[in-house]
Amino acid sequence: MTPTDMETVLQNLDTRLVRVEQILPTLATKHDLAQAESALRGDLAQSESALRGEIAQSEGALRAEIAKSETALRTEIVKSEASLGKEIERSSNQLRALIEANRADNQLLAEHVLEVLTRLRSDR
Repeated sequence: MTPTDMETVLQNLDTRLVRVEQILPTLATKHDLAQAESALRGDLAQSESALRGEIAQSEGALRAEIAKSETALRTEIVKSEASLGKEIERSSNQLRALIEANRADNQLLAEHVLEVLTRLRSDR
C-alpha cells in the first residue's frame, strides 16, 4: 500500500470516528436504561393502583344499581301478580256466566227438539 492510499484510509477512518463520536453521546447507557425501566415500572404500578380503585368504585356502583333494579322489578312483579289474579278472577266469572247462558240455550234447544220429535211421532 502506498503512503497516499494509507493517508486516504486514515482520513476515511478519521471521518468515520468523528461520526461515531457525534452519535455516542445520544446513545443510552445501561444505567440510563435501568433508570428508565425503574421509572416506567413506578408509573405502571401507580396506574395499576388507580385503575384498580376505579374498577372497585365502578363495581360498587353497578352492584348498587343492580340491587335497586332488582327491588323495583320485584315490586313490579308483585303488582302484576295481584293485577293478574284479579283479571283471572274476572275472566273466570265471565266464563261461568257464558257457560250458564250456553246451558240455558242448550236446554231450550233440547226442549224444542223434543217437542218437534213428539209432534212428528204423533202425526204418523
